[in-house]
Amino acid sequence: MNLPPRNTIEKIHATDTMMVLSVTGAGSSAINWLLSVSGASRTVLEALIPYSSTSLMEMTGIQTQGAVSEVTATKMAKWSYFRASHLRELTKEILGVSCTAAISTDRERKGDNKAYVSIWGSSATSCAHLHMKKGLRTRQQEETLVSELIIAEIADFIFPNLSIKTRISDEDILKRTKKEFSSPFDALIGEQIRSFLVTESGEMLQDAKFSGGILSGSFNPVHRGHIELANKASQILDREIAFEISAANVDKPPLESAEIQERTTQFKGKANVLVSMAPLFSQKSALYPNSSFVIGYDTARRLVDPKYYGNNKKVLFASLQEIKSNNCNFLVAGRVDNGSFKGLDELEVPSPFKDMLIGIPETTFRVDQSSSEIRNKGD
Repeated sequence: MNLPPRNTIEKIHATDTMMVLSVTGAGSSAINWLLSVSGASRTVLEALIPYSSTSLMEMTGIQTQGAVSEVTATKMAKWSYFRASHLRELTKEILGVSCTAAISTDRERKGDNKAYVSIWGSSATSCAHLHMKKGLRTRQQEETLVSELIIAEIADFIFPNLSIKTRISDEDILKRTKKEFSSPFDALIGEQIRSFLVTESGEMLQDAKFSGGILSGSFNPVHRGHIELANKASQILDREIAFEISAANVDKPPLESAEIQERTTQFKGKANVLVSMAPLFSQKSALYPNSSFVIGYDTARRLVDPKYYGNNKKVLFASLQEIKSNNCNFLVAGRVDNGSFKGLDELEVPSPFKDMLIGIPETTFRVDQSSSEIRNKGD
């Protein structure tokens, strides 16, 4: 390996950034280079080479614009980013890195010699398209050039002001595109990330792993009942409780960034808040497996009533089965309705899922104040 790539890789390894790399067609030397320089364990979480079309499709789905395209490279980088979010330590920055390429081979190929290198991070996506002049290099030289480009693109993403040299000639063409988000709120709305955690101290962690008790709601505003329910649920479950807000809603327009920020600010100094684009509990369970969702009677009723699934019991069962397969369950708080207490015992829960719902007795918890009542009173 030449000295410039080694120096660049040493700089990459010295950061707190970790990544999953997926390369196909060319670029595998970049993986070898990263692993051959001391400090690789601080950077590389996983490296994959989905070389067959079947393997690549499992990562990207059907390639609508071909295997070697910006669309496919971006899908690979996105898949790699979320794979990294599953593997990483909580406070580490993560990247998904991808390359899909077509280079010289042992047979005549009509297509261009080209490569796409994409990087997916929590606040930006970049893609470099390299068009290599045919006949200028051997296959091994093209492999080396593509691998150099991968290292250069990683370094440029982490260190925007760092000038990295590659052996791209004047007869080659290199084009770059980049999309950036100014905040985690905008990145969430823009589907760059799937969720973020706002800690009690105000720190934001994008696509952070969480497993514990989750109290979901709009929290417009948060009130005493929410806080008391969270405290009681924490005692019952003996687990940390986080509040969760979904920016997306099944029957309402999505929240705007300013609204999300305003609602999360209510919890500063009080509790951790999760923010996602997952309005359904089946979706939430995929984001936060091994968790207990703390819900009220009305939410529990909608959860198990076929009419909320288009009167289709198969859809109801499929949703509950997905939640169960993610090892999630529910803690259900009752409420007063027309002078009588309504709790889990009032609901008809399908027998395969009865053990997924646990009721909180009226003697243990009962608060009858709602956010809408507070808004109507102007409290």
